Amino acid sequence: MLSLVRKTHLAVKKTMNSTNYFLLQKNGKSAGQTVPHVHIHYIPVNENKSGFMILMKFLFYPFEKKISEKKMHQMTSLISESI
Repeated sequence: MLSLVRKTHLAVKKTMNSTNYFLLQKNGKSAGQTVPHVHIHYIPVNENKSGFMILMKFLFYPFEKKISEKKMHQMTSLISESI
């Protein structure tokens, strides 16, 4: 699984110019796990943002700020092409 994280990071670094990231893996309902399988959240962090605040927002308000479906597809395509 960590080899996939490395591939993802290299692609995100190349396409989004993000060199820092968080890895988050939740275990159990009390920890906020909402799907019954193991998965890792890869959260890129920009240099000019507070990583701690980004992590807190992700943990407590994960669906507060949404991007458009079009923007999501564009970002997915760019990252996929870089893998």
